[in-house]
Amino acid sequence: TYLGVGLARRYLRLPRWLRRQLFERLESFLPVSSAAVPMSLLLGRLLTYAEREPGERHQIWFGMFSPAQLDQLFSEPWSASRDALRPSQMVFAPLRRVLEGACFEEPAAEMLYLDFRLYLEDNLLVKIDRASMACSLELRTPYLDHRLVGGGKMAAARDRLPAKAGVLGPDCRLDENGTAALGGGDSR
Repeated sequence: TYLGVGLARRYLRLPRWLRRQLFERLESFLPVSSAAVPMSLLLGRLLTYAEREPGERHQIWFGMFSPAQLDQLFSEPWSASRDALRPSQMVFAPLRRVLEGACFEEPAAEMLYLDFRLYLEDNLLVKIDRASMACSLELRTPYLDHRLVGGGKMAAARDRLPAKAGVLGPDCRLDENGTAALGGGDSR
């Protein structure tokens, strides 16, 4: 999904009428695939949800189901009350809670923060902890020292992601070594 940030930025620069035509034409040319995650699915999600807020876009790109599919899967009678949130809205509730009052210099920084707060805390670390306890292993995650994490959070998102991820700003380019360089040839 980090690669999608750069692609979405470029895609959103196109006029709306051209974006719609591009999406429809690309959709007809994409081959049917038996891969675990077909390219047509990834590109379709990228183009369909590119106009959403960065946090929502990241959750949709990263997730298994689109908002429309979630609403279809968990339709009546599961949500008995008409006043209840739709399932797709419930998926974004933790996202809004975590992002409340936060401000980011760029979409990639917001995505990194969400991964840190939602995916790492509530998913990966819990699974690692349970799996290691089940096997009677003592396992530590060395990069979670609060001083290291605090220092990393202070760095700009462009410094925390590989340059080739495509999330660099418009005045950034890659030099011959694949490292980011700004406008006048200054190396970062």
